[in-house]
Amino acid sequence: MIYLLPIEGLANRIRAIASAISIAEDLHQEVFVVWKKDNSLNAEFDDLFRNNVNFFVKNYNYYYRIFFYNGNSEIMIFLRQFIHKIFKIDFFITEKDIPELVWKNKENLDFSKLQIGKKKLEI
Repeated sequence: MIYLLPIEGLANRIRAIASAISIAEDLHQEVFVVWKKDNSLNAEFDDLFRNNVNFFVKNYNYYYRIFFYNGNSEIMIFLRQFIHKIFKIDFFITEKDIPELVWKNKENLDFSKLQIGKKKLEI
């Protein structure tokens, strides 16, 4: 399962979701989108789009802060890794990985840069 928290404006979020779907198709995984209504885009997913069969959508809440935490606190990093194991999150992809993994060279995708926790994924 690939979990995605798209950020910023509508176009960036659509691009991130499309990228996650592309990666998921190649890896035979499902996509779980966590939609966060914020200052960049003050709208719920359901207000903008119909349901989609390519991915699941859940509204952001406080508990997802741990899911997507990327700071330096050792306690939060431990909690994030523990939660990833419980929910069987296979891949942790950051925003900076998407252009190189998906849009740069679609014919020769290289998923070796995906990470599970801090370990490199061996394919």
